[in-house]
Amino acid sequence: MRRWLVLAFALLLPMKAGAGDDLRALVVAGDIAPVEAALRAAMTQDQAADAEPEAERVLFGLFTDTQPEIEDFTKAWLAAAPANGLAMTARGWHLYATGWNVRGTATAQNVLPEAMAIMAADHAEALRLAEAALAAEPGLIAASDLKLMLTTTLGNPEVIPGELERVMTAHPNRGSLMRAMGALAPQWGGSPAQVKLLCDRYARLIRSVPGYDQQVCSIDAVYWGNFWNGDQRDEAHQLLQLTPNPILDYARLQDALAYLGPPQQRVALLERVKAKRDLTRDEAMALDGARAEIAGGLNLQVEWKIAIAKALDWNRRAADHDPFDPQIVTAYVATALEAEQNLGIAPDVPDLIRRLQRLLADLPWSADGWALLGDLTFRTDTPLVLDLDKIARGTLLHQRGRLFELQPFGPEIAGLDQVLGHHRHPQPDERCRCQRPDHGRAGAV
Repeated sequence: MRRWLVLAFALLLPMKAGAGDDLRALVVAGDIAPVEAALRAAMTQDQAADAEPEAERVLFGLFTDTQPEIEDFTKAWLAAAPANGLAMTARGWHLYATGWNVRGTATAQNVLPEAMAIMAADHAEALRLAEAALAAEPGLIAASDLKLMLTTTLGNPEVIPGELERVMTAHPNRGSLMRAMGALAPQWGGSPAQVKLLCDRYARLIRSVPGYDQQVCSIDAVYWGNFWNGDQRDEAHQLLQLTPNPILDYARLQDALAYLGPPQQRVALLERVKAKRDLTRDEAMALDGARAEIAGGLNLQVEWKIAIAKALDWNRRAADHDPFDPQIVTAYVATALEAEQNLGIAPDVPDLIRRLQRLLADLPWSADGWALLGDLTFRTDTPLVLDLDKIARGTLLHQRGRLFELQPFGPEIAGLDQVLGHHRHPQPDERCRCQRPDHGRAGAV
C-alpha cells in the first residue's frame, strides 16, 4: 500500500526538484508561519492554472514521512491552530501514513487485530480532520484527496460520489478522479461498473490531460488502482497496446516490470526511462532480463548491479527521513545485504540492526523487520540491546509462524528464535498490554 501512496503523490507531473527539501527544512525547524505560507503559495499556483493541482499535493506529501520532527510539527501546528484547514490536513496525512505503517501490506487475515485496530483509529481521526478541513477551506485539494483515499480502509465508499462531484465541479482533475478509482479496485469491494460510470461522467471534464477520454480513463483506473487480477486487468493490458496517450506511460512501465509484451518493446521503453533518470532496482532487473531474452544468452545483470549501487545511497537517505516506515527501512536493509552479496560492499551491520530495533520497538508487527533482524542476529551474533520485554511474546510468535510458512528452513527462523531466546517467558495467563506510545517513538533505541 505504501507504493500506492507514493504513486498518489508522485505519479503525476512532479514539482521542480528541491521544493520538498525546502519545506522539510522549515518543518524540522518548527517554523509554522513559513510552512503555511509555502503551502498557500502552492495552492494559489494550482488554482491559477488549468492543470493538475500537483504543487499542493507534492508538498503535503512530506507529512506522510515518519521523521519524528514531522510528527512533532503536525501535532504542534494543530494544537496551535485547531481550526486551520492546512494544519488539520497535514496532521490527517500523517495519521494516514502511520496507520498504514502499523497495519502493513499483508492481507487482512495476516494482520494482527491490535495493528488493525490502531490503523482504524488513526484513519477515523484522519477522516474527521479531512472533513473539518474541507468545511473550513473547500478548495483544499489535499484534504479532498485524503477523504477519498481513506475510503479504502474505512469501508465507506458512499462518500465518494458526493465528494468527487464537489471537487470535479470546482476543479476537475485527473488526480482526484484516480484517487476515487483506487477505492473501487476489486480488492476494496469495487466493480468495473463503478469505474465505467465515473469515467463516463468525469473523463470529458478533464482539460489538464490532452485526449483524456473514457477509454483512457478506464485503462488509467485499472493501473492506478492496481487491478492486478482478473479479466479487467488483462483487458486493460490489451487496450493499452492501442492507446498511445502519454499519460499512460506509467502503465506501460508497469507492464514492462511485469514482463508483459515482447522483449524488444520492453527494452525500448526501459531505455527511454534510463535516458531520463536512473533506473530503479526493479526497472534495471527488467531491462537486463529483456536483453537476455533477445540475445538468448546469460543474464549478466549489468544494469541491475549499477542500480543496486545507486539504490543503496537513495534508500539510506529515505530511511533517514522515514525511520518508522517498515517498507522503507526494510528495503534499505535488504538493499545493503544485496549489495554485500553481489557487489562486495560491506554493510554497516550495527547500523542496520539499530535501525531495525528502532523500527520494531515502535512497530512490533513488521514480519519483514523481524525476518531481517533475525537474519542479521543469526549471521553476526550481534548482542541485542532492544528491551524485548516491551513487546508481546504473542506478537513475536505470530510473526515466527508467518516466517515459518514463508521460509521453512531459512536463517530467519533460527535468527528469530535467537531473538525470542533473549525474551523472558511470560506466565500462561499473561496478555499483551502493548500499545502504540503517544509520541510513537517511546522505546526506540
